[in-house]
Amino acid sequence: MVLGMRRAINLMKNPSIKLSKQFFIIVLFLFSTISYADRSEVWIKNLHHEHPLIRKNAVFYLGRMKEEKAVPHLIKLLGEPLSQDLEITIIGALAKIGDLSILPLLRKRYVRINPKDDILKKAYIQAIAKLERIYEYQSDKEKQP
Repeated sequence: MVLGMRRAINLMKNPSIKLSKQFFIIVLFLFSTISYADRSEVWIKNLHHEHPLIRKNAVFYLGRMKEEKAVPHLIKLLGEPLSQDLEITIIGALAKIGDLSILPLLRKRYVRINPKDDILKKAYIQAIAKLERIYEYQSDKEKQP
């Protein structure tokens, strides 16, 4: 943990790192000192933080942790006006979590995407494909004796 603290301090001293990144480095260091369960609760609370970088990273880390408790919060967030970047991060996190119940929602939202928005369409296609692979894997696993 001391090594992590030294690295965080050195990164903070770097003048090329903007203040928001410095703040995020401090947050990451503080997370290294709390339990896994508490981290997910903090990330869920930060889904509605005013700073977009913190919101995006909360979404990313909840997906990385495969935190199933975050699914309803992420779905609710999808119903709000979002930047394209945050929406892509949310659907990626939902796919990583692997909750198959969101497949119909993702398919429905995919149909409504602006046809010219290739980046967002690609993100939805990837998330849907990942969830379909999970579904196929689980179906195959259930068929085995």
